[in-house]
Amino acid sequence: MVAGTNGETGTIGRAFDRIGVLLRCVVVGFLTLFVWMVATEETACYSIWVAAAGAVVCGVLIYSLHVCVLARMFWRPLIVHLHIIRDKHPWVTNEQRKLAKEGMDRLLLELSVGRLRRRISDDPETRSVQRGLDRWRGMGSFLYCAGYSMIVVPLVVIWPKSEVEASALLEHVIILGVVTLIAAWISDYIQTWRELWAQATYKTPKPRRPRRRTR
Repeated sequence: MVAGTNGETGTIGRAFDRIGVLLRCVVVGFLTLFVWMVATEETACYSIWVAAAGAVVCGVLIYSLHVCVLARMFWRPLIVHLHIIRDKHPWVTNEQRKLAKEGMDRLLLELSVGRLRRRISDDPETRSVQRGLDRWRGMGSFLYCAGYSMIVVPLVVIWPKSEVEASALLEHVIILGVVTLIAAWISDYIQTWRELWAQATYKTPKPRRPRRRTR
């Protein structure tokens, strides 16, 4: 019974992980291609394989740019908030406030390590909570990347040196992109507080180093 449950949970978890990768990379690339067609009123004149390859590459680049650069910009307001809150969120520890004062990198590293420990924890509830947080963060990343596409692509179209003719829906696409980015930031803000709560509630021990055998 237990083995079957663990096997089912592992299969479902792997399936959701693959779906998350598709949302964050491949689907974002095809969404960018679709936004380009809407913003320019042009139909794809390339073969389906060329369009698919371009969409995948574009999606991977957008997601990498978000993770490496842009996500840090959206995360800074939370760090500022950690500097000034008092008793509003009791699960935020003094150690985390100190890390926030020292800079964003220290706190991000501390949260990343805690996230990895919860994923491999021996407690099923701890792993289940972290799986839910991972899925939530995956959807937030998709919203961020979708917002980038709906803002950047129209800006490229209306660039003065661009010879592409803009469509009548261009302004609506930009507005929708701004709304999507706002929704992504709100989701990310709430999700990060949930992660701080998980960090304080589900404390996982540090992995033990293997002992050396003595002769």
